[in-house]
Amino acid sequence: MIDALIALVCLVIVMVLTTGGGVYVLYGTRVSVRSASNPIWVLTVLACIRVAILDWSPVFGRWAAVDLERRSLGLVTRWQTWAMSARPPGASRVVLLAAAGALLLKLYFASSAPGFFSGDDVEIHEMTLGRLLHRSWPIWDLRSPVYPFVFVWPAQWLAFHAGVTDVGRLVAAGRAMVAVFSMIAIWLTWRIGCAQHDTARAMRWPPP
Repeated sequence: MIDALIALVCLVIVMVLTTGGGVYVLYGTRVSVRSASNPIWVLTVLACIRVAILDWSPVFGRWAAVDLERRSLGLVTRWQTWAMSARPPGASRVVLLAAAGALLLKLYFASSAPGFFSGDDVEIHEMTLGRLLHRSWPIWDLRSPVYPFVFVWPAQWLAFHAGVTDVGRLVAAGRAMVAVFSMIAIWLTWRIGCAQHDTARAMRWPPP
């Protein structure tokens, strides 16, 4: 029963993250599912209970704790073997594919789920759009304009001068630019790691 509930809650979380959720009628009761926070809390509690009874209760009646440990260790070992043996061209393609996949997901979320995660998000766009649209919107706690005007405002400025005046679309433009920068950050992190690895190998050569 707990395994089925965990699978159901995971499906709900994925649904909310991909569609934005909504208000549904369940057995005559209106249920609002617009945020993944409550399902995540439920999943956390269920996962703790599942871990506590894992030793004597196999997952879905099939996999005991020892089986899960062996399968997980085997998966990690295979990934480690591949990572250690991968050549730079092939590994670079994998990193690029992962970065492109992350970019597509972030662009989808930016366009399909309008809204803000925290007050800082609101203040970022208040600062950039206030400057762009000449509005005196209040900025409460966001003291530094570096992030808003370096990463968000240029995309909104380009979109505005291209004829976009809808505030929601301007916000999406800023988010899209941040998604692009995050993809670049993934690639740069990979390249820096490769450079450090090459440097470490060069420092160990010739061997003692």
